[in-house]
Amino acid sequence: MLAKGLKAVYLDQTYELVNREQTILQNIQAANPNLSYQLLRQQLGHFLFKNDEVNKLASVLSGGELARLAIAIISISEIDLLIFDEPTNNLDIETVDQMVEGINEYQGALWVISHDLDFLSRIDITQAFKLSPRLHTLQMTAHLPEESEQYYQELLDICQN
Repeated sequence: MLAKGLKAVYLDQTYELVNREQTILQNIQAANPNLSYQLLRQQLGHFLFKNDEVNKLASVLSGGELARLAIAIISISEIDLLIFDEPTNNLDIETVDQMVEGINEYQGALWVISHDLDFLSRIDITQAFKLSPRLHTLQMTAHLPEESEQYYQELLDICQN
């Protein structure tokens, strides 16, 4: 249960956050109705949606484009908690780079579920947890993903115990 007034957004692997029946511009406007048109266009341009491309229906976007749009929407929104479920699955390097940049600009709390250690090492993580399959519990790790060798070894140790 979330605290009253807390705004949380869950970004799943299929980017259901994006309304496929709306254009790129309509999606970001709907999620951020209080922001100026100019600011929204700048945000879209930052995520490589430029000129008339913003009038394309979201239904024709590739997986990478859907990811960029979703990150463009949430990185400018007033959200307290973002929950990502394997956010880099099936994304090209350029889109992952955009995602990392957007996440690192985000000012709220973040919960990321990912097996992508390179991605995890590039975002600003302050705490990491591992799931103990035997105990069915979450345990805080001693190392963060940016310490990739120690972090990976710690994850392997929990799987072997």
